[in-house]
Amino acid sequence: MGLKTLMRFLAADQAVIRAEAARIWFRIPRNDDDVVIAKLMDDAVPSIAVALLKQLGRHWSSMSNLRRTALLDLLANQAKSPAIASVLFVRLVIIDRVEHFGENPPYELLTSLMPHVLQSLPASISFIDGRFANVVEEAIRSGCREELLPLLRLWSETIVKRLKSSQLSEFELAIVDLLVEALSVESRGPIIEQLLSVNDTGALMVFISWLIKYWDELADVERSAVLQKLLEPRGDQRWLRAVVLTSNAPPPTLLHALVGRDKLDLTTAEGRHLLSEQQFDAAFYTYIGWPQPLWWYATHHKGTKFWIKAVNDLASDPANPLFEVALAELMRNPGADLLAAIQTVPDAALNRVFDSLAAHSRSGKLYERDLVSSF
Repeated sequence: MGLKTLMRFLAADQAVIRAEAARIWFRIPRNDDDVVIAKLMDDAVPSIAVALLKQLGRHWSSMSNLRRTALLDLLANQAKSPAIASVLFVRLVIIDRVEHFGENPPYELLTSLMPHVLQSLPASISFIDGRFANVVEEAIRSGCREELLPLLRLWSETIVKRLKSSQLSEFELAIVDLLVEALSVESRGPIIEQLLSVNDTGALMVFISWLIKYWDELADVERSAVLQKLLEPRGDQRWLRAVVLTSNAPPPTLLHALVGRDKLDLTTAEGRHLLSEQQFDAAFYTYIGWPQPLWWYATHHKGTKFWIKAVNDLASDPANPLFEVALAELMRNPGADLLAAIQTVPDAALNRVFDSLAAHSRSGKLYERDLVSSF
């Protein structure tokens, strides 16, 4: 197809015709077609943007740097439209898929275009399915590092903005690990500071949880920022501290600052004495991930020995206000621990066990008959 023929197609009223013409034109390496690029700069139609993105992905390796830059600039300009930003977003997050972009996807498309997309993206777009975080992780595995800074900075700004009107899931908040893996302390520092400045309790729980996981890789200034957040006189302080108390390996520095000990090598009774009732309860609920949204934040069931033992102990103690909750937790995965707890419950409280069993077990599984026979 010659240039004159193409320009006639690009003048068509139907966007599908213009998009197909652009697809055919750009599948062949070219350089002297500035007039075509200029024409498409003003043609902000989603189907055309998708066609251009596909051709960039398929022919990236055979394009000159000059050609890549020209087409990236074209798509970046089109991404100023929220409609186009939306369709580019749902395709860029699957750039790691072999069936769409081949075995060696050009992650330069992600690092170059996604910042422009995020700037124009409608607030209604959700990251809840985890694809966005996953594709950034894959980009890091491919070798991308500081070039991800604009994307990660805008993602952080998007999180802060959306938290003002929405409750976000762990998938939408899963940025801290990527910051630590991709960026230098100097680059990620302002972003982490911004994230820790939000007032959303759940978001802070997620951020702190990830920062604890990467504790050994943090700089002193980052560790200090986490500690200062935990020491702030906040109404939700117990929930932020609960993340530390229930983590797999609580940093001794944080534990000592919060409870005066370097380890939680305690009995359940000693733990209840060490912590305030409110703090113990908050940590208990954080560990079991109940009620919602605690489960959604994925800060639960970190495998901490103290809290595993605490669940079993409380499920055997009808005098404790958390008795029924602990029983319900054991009913998630009924087995020896649940049977052992029931067998130690005084006879006077067995009716409460039965009520809890009836309330939480509706599916008629075999284990229910085994449990009932133990009364």
